Amino acid sequence: MKDLLAWAQAEGASFPKLAYPVLFPPGYIGSQATADILPNEAIVTIPRRLLFIATLADESPFGHLMSKHPELFDPGEHSWSEDFRLIALLLYELRKGVDSFWHPFLESLPRDVDTLMKWSSAELEELQDGILTNDVQQKACEAEACWQQLRSVLLEDAACFSPEMLTFDLFSWANDIVCTRAFGTSTGSNALSPVAELLNHNAVHTYHLYGPVDRVKPRVFSEDDGDSLPYDSASVWPVSYRILARLVAMTEGLAEDTAQQLLSTATLYDDERYARLQAVSWKPVEFEDTHDFVFRILTGPTETYSAGAELYLCYGAESNRHLLLHYGFSLPVDCYNYEYIFVAASELMTEQQKACADANDLGEVWCFKVREREICMQMVRTVRALLWRKAVHSPEAAFLPRDWALEQRTLEICVEILRSSLELYPTTVSQDEALLGSAASPRLLFALRYRTQRKRALHTQISLLTTLLSALPLLKTDTTSHFRALDYPPLQLTFEGMLQPYLREVA
Repeated sequence: MKDLLAWAQAEGASFPKLAYPVLFPPGYIGSQATADILPNEAIVTIPRRLLFIATLADESPFGHLMSKHPELFDPGEHSWSEDFRLIALLLYELRKGVDSFWHPFLESLPRDVDTLMKWSSAELEELQDGILTNDVQQKACEAEACWQQLRSVLLEDAACFSPEMLTFDLFSWANDIVCTRAFGTSTGSNALSPVAELLNHNAVHTYHLYGPVDRVKPRVFSEDDGDSLPYDSASVWPVSYRILARLVAMTEGLAEDTAQQLLSTATLYDDERYARLQAVSWKPVEFEDTHDFVFRILTGPTETYSAGAELYLCYGAESNRHLLLHYGFSLPVDCYNYEYIFVAASELMTEQQKACADANDLGEVWCFKVREREICMQMVRTVRALLWRKAVHSPEAAFLPRDWALEQRTLEICVEILRSSLELYPTTVSQDEALLGSAASPRLLFALRYRTQRKRALHTQISLLTTLLSALPLLKTDTTSHFRALDYPPLQLTFEGMLQPYLREVA
């Protein structure tokens, strides 16, 4: 590490208030502030020439392979294209040893990166998440297939690559480095940044930025997590309200104007959900790259670090599920956590609705994303629409809380779904919390954190819905009723704040 920091400084990097490595409780290594750091202050500044960036592969002696094999290296052709470039570059520079300009940086990289793919079957079982375990297995299969693809292409250039340097073990190491330490496309292409990569993740406002040295543009993080569906998303469907509206219209024999009214409301909610997903999806930065650009880690506009504090970088709006799958760790408290609820669609439908759903390929399993911080409107709206009946309820009540008897039954069924999901776990939150303090390994600690917070999300959601059930008489006339504070200190939220999506629909 001394060699790395000395080399980086000699090449123009600046990190005057950062010390590394420092041991923090309960026993992990991080970066420490050696003096107070103020808002909008650069913690680390890395010149363009020190970025280990994927585009360097195009300029390398094996760069001809990039244009020869667009099926691997064209972003439009292969999802791993940027990773392939960085992996090939890592292996090529590693082979050069001390002759590589990057030698001090390469020597500082860990030789063993602990990811979920290295966990044993018994350790994966501690996650209590068959979907995540399946994702890990699919990711491992995908990595092996990609190794075979990349190896066959790189072996075409015998002057740069040999069979000995293209083993699966070396490929896996390089892939782990890229997956856990690269900075995405914020630099226009995937890149590793010496020193900047030394900051651990937390839900802070500290962000990274590439561009002119005087540029300050704080990244605003969405309140929504950025996680996508599991790898096997083909087996589950996030509910589309447009399809749901058509299902209701067909099974209830609605008049055209009423059906259109339902479809308009459904479209509104679909667009709302897609807009939220779009807000947290990564968008490539558009700029004209120049060699005087710098890569920096900056504090947020209201953020400070005191001398002696650990320095963090926010990797993004990532839940513990994402952090485990891609980085191999979980946080004690993560405001972006959620739990997936998988429900067989047939369990929520009448026989007529089932027949209609089968005929319209509606999907056999629906997926509801239950976050810790607010009521799951996706589940409530879906159940409400399926319970709606033309002969009893007004058209407006199909997607809005307008009929209180319908609303009561809707919330009761949602609570039943959540409780049934909790019963699937082999341990309770209390049992998991009792184990947290005596976890025998970091892997077990990470697994306990993960499964505990998933269950807490369900418990919190049940509390929200049962509070709504008791408050329904009040909501008929008073949409600004204040609710008791939620007994969940890490979140510091009130029921009223968490119920806002529902209260807006009531209003």
